Amino acid sequence: MDVPDVEGISRTDMKIGPGHWGHKYGVEVKQAMVDYLFVHIGCFSVEGTPNVNNIASIKMQEAAGAVRISEEMYQFPVSMAAYTTPVHHYIYQLYRPTWEQRRKS
Repeated sequence: MDVPDVEGISRTDMKIGPGHWGHKYGVEVKQAMVDYLFVHIGCFSVEGTPNVNNIASIKMQEAAGAVRISEEMYQFPVSMAAYTTPVHHYIYQLYRPTWEQRRKS
């Protein structure tokens, strides 16, 4: 979780190993982070980047009200190339008006 950038976007990031995907461990943590960022930090949107193969993480983003806006391939630094592989991920954003509307209902 970080402070907003110049565009007002805060980013959340949780890493749970594939063996633990699908158990909803991150759902409550994600919602708490989102609530904290909008209430106390004042960001315009919250961004998450689930691995394209992590269906549970994708569903978590969508359950929080986030929408998919794009996808990318994360490249680790060259110094880590020997023991990493690029990570294909989606970019989801939850915008403050959507979060506010969801809180009212």
